[in-house]
Amino acid sequence: MTPVPMKSHEQFPSARKRPAFTRWVPGALLAPLMCLPASARASMFQGETLDKVADVLAWVVLVIAPIVGIAVFWLVHILPEKIAERKQHPQAKAIQCLCLLSLVYGGLLWPIA
Repeated sequence: MTPVPMKSHEQFPSARKRPAFTRWVPGALLAPLMCLPASARASMFQGETLDKVADVLAWVVLVIAPIVGIAVFWLVHILPEKIAERKQHPQAKAIQCLCLLSLVYGGLLWPIA
């Protein structure tokens, strides 16, 4: 004998269907709140302070960031050379040459070094 599936309202009497108007009530109450104007600010700075912050940020992005990026790129590319010198690798000069060529070729030879 197979059990007869019970309907949800028979299993749980509180799970009866709600009246249709209760489905649109929350949306109707929130709609006027969404239409109210909200104050928005693009920055916490105003006037001359905003101009000064923008100038400093421009100098950082245009001058300091590329210098730091180039320095990090260079330090990563000479890493195999430094490791070879520290471990007294027999082909340290070849590794040094690959590291320098890797700088020229954009890092393509770095995994080989």
